[in-house]
Amino acid sequence: MSNCHKQTVSQPSNAGAADLFVDLNSDLLRNGRSVRFSAPGHSMYPTIRDGETLIVQPIEAARVAVGDIILHAVDQRLIAHRVVKIVNSKSLSAADAACEFIFKADASSSLNEPVKPSQILGKVVSIERNGTTIDPYGLKAKLACLPRLIFNHLKHALYKS
Repeated sequence: MSNCHKQTVSQPSNAGAADLFVDLNSDLLRNGRSVRFSAPGHSMYPTIRDGETLIVQPIEAARVAVGDIILHAVDQRLIAHRVVKIVNSKSLSAADAACEFIFKADASSSLNEPVKPSQILGKVVSIERNGTTIDPYGLKAKLACLPRLIFNHLKHALYKS
């Protein structure tokens, strides 16, 4: 089992500190270490709320599955979004230029730009909320997302007609 750092850090706002944050966490995950940090933003609401602590464990791209919440690097930023599709996964490897992961934020109806296997850093394995550990893949988390999922489907159906 990987070691998890005990101190929670927030993603910094200034560019130099942000680069250091991304580099440090990327290096730790690529070297088999778990990380935990305070996640900013509302894109994964209600699964992840602004400022909650994420515990992320390293994962190989070949082990990523649809439905996983994956931390990945994009333009010197760390993003934790849900995998909705894996394209050309038959020969999945970091060197496979044809393989791509498609992500979507839980609070969004649009898809993110495709991500290569080399950008995959880790899997969100738990969330700390008000002193409680939450399983982001458990029944409670899935039920919390249900109203937003229904709303997004209805909104999409209305725009189509």
